[in-house]
Amino acid sequence: MSAILNFRYGDFINLPTESESTLGTVFITTDEQAMYVDLPKIVTNPETKEEETVVNRIRIGDIITIATVEDLIPPFSEGAFYYVEDRNALLRWSGGEWKQINSTKAITDELATVRQMANDNKAAIDDMKSDIADKVEALQDDIDSKLESSKFDTYE
Repeated sequence: MSAILNFRYGDFINLPTESESTLGTVFITTDEQAMYVDLPKIVTNPETKEEETVVNRIRIGDIITIATVEDLIPPFSEGAFYYVEDRNALLRWSGGEWKQINSTKAITDELATVRQMANDNKAAIDDMKSDIADKVEALQDDIDSKLESSKFDTYE
């Protein structure tokens, strides 16, 4: 089997859509420093139930490393991995939203701290409720005793 390869280069934003591309085209992006290859993919047409060959663009390359979240500047490569150094976070762009791949220790520690604070606050609130209930009961007893001692005798 032989293949004809076409090589093109330029910015990611200028890549043709998969439907405009030719099978076997290799794109080198100058802004991302990545390589994309348009390979054939066999799919079944849901209407005709026949197999068709479509372009399946894959990204070949390394993880894109950036310093901070603020450095995430479009355009983003769908399916690409981005490593955010200051957060130790591995992210993937799905075309519409970011998905975090790893559970970073910093985030885990922050969540554990928040959870512990919530538990501590709940315990403190429970203690206050108990103290208030005891004080209300003591006041009620004191009021009852004073009412009992201040009753007037009835004379006939």
